[in-house]
Amino acid sequence: MNSNPLLRYQDLVDHPKLFLECSRTPLSLTGWVNPAKPSFAAKWLQEESSPLTWHEPGFKLADSLNASFLFGFLTGSLLVQEEAAMIPASLLHLRPGERVLDLCAAPGNKTAQLAVALGDTGTVVANDSSRSRLGVLQGTIDRLGLPNVLTTVGDARSFPIPEHGYDAVLADVPCSCEGTSRKNGEVLFRESGNERNHISTTQKSILKRAIECVRPGGTVVYSTCTYAPEENEWVVNEILKDDQLDVELLPISIPGFIVQPGITSWMGASFDSSVALCARVWPHINNTGGFFVALLRKKGPAETLNQPPPKTHDSAGLRLNQASGSMTRIASSDWPWSVHDFPQADLDQWATYPFSNKYGRLVNSDLFVDPTLSPLYVGMTGLNLKSDFPKFSTALAMKVGHVAKSGVASISPDELGAFWSRKSVPYESVVHPGGNSNTVIVSCQGVTIGLGSLRVNEGLIDSRFPKIWGGLEVDDRVQKLAL
Repeated sequence: MNSNPLLRYQDLVDHPKLFLECSRTPLSLTGWVNPAKPSFAAKWLQEESSPLTWHEPGFKLADSLNASFLFGFLTGSLLVQEEAAMIPASLLHLRPGERVLDLCAAPGNKTAQLAVALGDTGTVVANDSSRSRLGVLQGTIDRLGLPNVLTTVGDARSFPIPEHGYDAVLADVPCSCEGTSRKNGEVLFRESGNERNHISTTQKSILKRAIECVRPGGTVVYSTCTYAPEENEWVVNEILKDDQLDVELLPISIPGFIVQPGITSWMGASFDSSVALCARVWPHINNTGGFFVALLRKKGPAETLNQPPPKTHDSAGLRLNQASGSMTRIASSDWPWSVHDFPQADLDQWATYPFSNKYGRLVNSDLFVDPTLSPLYVGMTGLNLKSDFPKFSTALAMKVGHVAKSGVASISPDELGAFWSRKSVPYESVVHPGGNSNTVIVSCQGVTIGLGSLRVNEGLIDSRFPKIWGGLEVDDRVQKLAL
């Protein structure tokens, strides 16, 4: 056995020594701006980071240990993601209203990319075999404010095939993860040859199911974060040999980012010449992690883009999920929406979805829940239903707070550390809520940052910010920054 497992790939790269050295060098942090919440992040990017030329929302972090980054993270203005990992979802070129399946979704960064690309429209079904890992994804959904995602738990190899296929499917499959060695060098010594062969069989089954779930004319992205041809070109070649699947490979072009073609032979085995249309991302070429991506199109008569599946309607005209209930339009006169004087026109793009006795869900009004699915979560966290009267959740306040006309207050940037630490802070301005509620939606520099309880006589707001938000222990980060 080689002391460095990556030596098996040295004949595939143009500069083997540089490839091996780069694979041991730590990566810079990268990420992308949430276009639904760009106001503060855009300013921060100009001062603290540099843009990724090939991916407009993307950036490379100069330093994440500062208050500006923390503000952007906690308000859902940005998401940290490795640069090469942004490629698979970006290749689907989604259009508003489409239905998309992410077969192996957790921890969820690519799911977030898909959902953001659709805006507050369409549907992203995020499936994973691990319920606990989907909990991490749900935190991202709430932090970024993504009402168009529903999650399911299940084996990707047996995911229910819909009557009307998805417009696009992402199969970012489990793999040996060699391309992530710049984050965790231990991944290079996890897999043996037998384990790799077992993984490739699973990967082939997942890609087959992805193709079965997409509509004719729809696209599938297959991706791994490994260099192993057994998990990459071999899998794609096996799928191309299956006449029942009837798919073709499409060329991959990423202006501003250099990719290498897929290989057509490996250790005595030859692959279809079209496998060269796949893309290999070697770490030393763009200073990224390693990745493999294939873009496939399902042949057959293409259905009309954005054509919704057959549906029934409730009295409000919203799509029904016959198994789990219906979505309900939001009325500005309903409690607690009336407290904050939300314009009805702004609420019409969203709806509520009954899901539990603890929390309602906020969804986009054209979300479609396929009746063959049993969702773990639908949409993002909406109203808190645990008390006698519904209350806003932090996630909901951050999503819709910018259109509230009353029951709002603003604080100074100097008070952010105290607010995040759930302390009482003075407010700069306040618009009194209606009724007898003392709950206010709190903002800073025009960006909604959470909820608070108003104490008018003392000029204070008691912060109700969560202790843990987006998987981050907020107090710990605030203390490290001495805010």
